[in-house]
Amino acid sequence: MKTVKGGDALHALFDKLPEDTVLNITLVITPQDVLEAHLEKLARKSVGDNQASALTREAVDEARKLIGRKHKLYRGNVVFYLTGKDEQQLESRSMELANAMLSAGMEHVYPRDEVAPLSSYLRWLPASFDVNKKHALDWYTQMMLAQHVANLSPVWGRASGTGNPGITLFNRGGAPLTFDP
Repeated sequence: MKTVKGGDALHALFDKLPEDTVLNITLVITPQDVLEAHLEKLARKSVGDNQASALTREAVDEARKLIGRKHKLYRGNVVFYLTGKDEQQLESRSMELANAMLSAGMEHVYPRDEVAPLSSYLRWLPASFDVNKKHALDWYTQMMLAQHVANLSPVWGRASGTGNPGITLFNRGGAPLTFDP
């Protein structure tokens, strides 16, 4: 889990999010050979000396290196849903979320820059993304490392376990989580 040092305490990204924030991670598991074919297609299309082509070739090379080192790349998206009692609180929470994401090195889309906000809201509700729709994977998802998705998932919470170290893990704040099955 991505942690941020604040004073003497470690905080997971999820701890820094506004109250009542809902995290939705959509992950489309794709065979790596299909992904490699897509990367090959991108590499063939990125011809020329312009900046966009150079950046695309660089990104494809980096993705190939990651796959070569047995890292798994999948298509997906990370969405946060916010609530507020009024528009002012919603705007405040939106800014708080943006700041938390920026401090964790994550890029986001500002609500005012969202092309189709109602469509996006519905598309990213849990179990609502239709991978079979035309251009769904190309337009609405991005490549994500499986490890990054796992790091974002607040699976263990703040639990510390039983204290019996049969199995030792770390909770989302970085503290030991031990239990003996």
